[in-house]
Amino acid sequence: MYLIDNLHIFIDDFKSYVVIVPPKPIPMEVKENEFTNGEITVTYEPKKCMHADICAQGLSEVFRTSVIPWINLDAADSEKIMAQIEKCPSKALRFSRSTTEVLSV
Repeated sequence: MYLIDNLHIFIDDFKSYVVIVPPKPIPMEVKENEFTNGEITVTYEPKKCMHADICAQGLSEVFRTSVIPWINLDAADSEKIMAQIEKCPSKALRFSRSTTEVLSV
């Protein structure tokens, strides 16, 4: 048997066979949902979400369940958003403060 890239070549006394073997699939990179307003970045992991709806009950203008994109960080103060995210029971919502400094000239 000979192996050339994705071809397996079998040779016996009377016949030759060529078998094409597909390459191994490359796993697709899954990106988390990220939203930012310049002050904070909110990350949503849908596989963790329990759909308790606590986020939307507390800040429905930010966490909108019937609109895409469903997170609108411009609809409330960053401090309120962070406080509401901390109430997420599944931790599907997380936040980080932006590290960009604004320099005055």
